[in-house]
Amino acid sequence: MKISSVEKNDLIPLKKILSKEFSYLKWDPAFIENRLSDPSLKMFKLMEGKKFVGFIELEFMDELTARINGLAVKNGFRRQGHAKKLIDFALAFLESTGIEEVNLLVRKSNQHAKKLYESKGFYLAGIHDRKIQGETIEVYAKPLAEKDYLN
Repeated sequence: MKISSVEKNDLIPLKKILSKEFSYLKWDPAFIENRLSDPSLKMFKLMEGKKFVGFIELEFMDELTARINGLAVKNGFRRQGHAKKLIDFALAFLESTGIEEVNLLVRKSNQHAKKLYESKGFYLAGIHDRKIQGETIEVYAKPLAEKDYLN
């Protein structure tokens, strides 16, 4: 297993997983390429040999806050710890950049994902201001750094 940055030659397998897991967005190649070149976004892939297993996308909201915009693992590779590996990698990466808090959006009905996020220290921080595909979306958050209130 290897985690590395998504590159332009990953567009076909990335588009397949994005279109399936985030079908409410239009994932044409130009849109994906724009995301790959956006400096406020960072996308990582998990590979098993030459097989594209999954990805995670991070967005830097400001100097101290980031959001996990998307995380998905292909069918056939699920329930094997791959999402945990992507989250662990992303959290370590974000912490190394000085990010102090990470948040993400998750469907209220997605119990498997919420259990995973909670196991990684995320907590329910609120309800998103709009529904996606008619579903309530919850906001989860995780502090990465202790705030120093004395200085």
